[in-house]
Amino acid sequence: EGRLDENGHLQCSYHGWSFSGCGSCTRIPQAATSGPEARAVKSPRACAIKFPTMVSQ
Repeated sequence: EGRLDENGHLQCSYHGWSFSGCGSCTRIPQAATSGPEARAVKSPRACAIKFPTMVSQ
């Protein structure tokens, strides 16, 4: 389960990580803004598998 963050990215409700529509990690709230933790956001290991979706109501 997730929600959309202030930038429109999918955010994990448990950890708070945010992902763009292409599956790349855009934010890890627990990570420092510089050093190894900041590089973790750009790591391919921090990405999610993307699936086609459609919004309907």
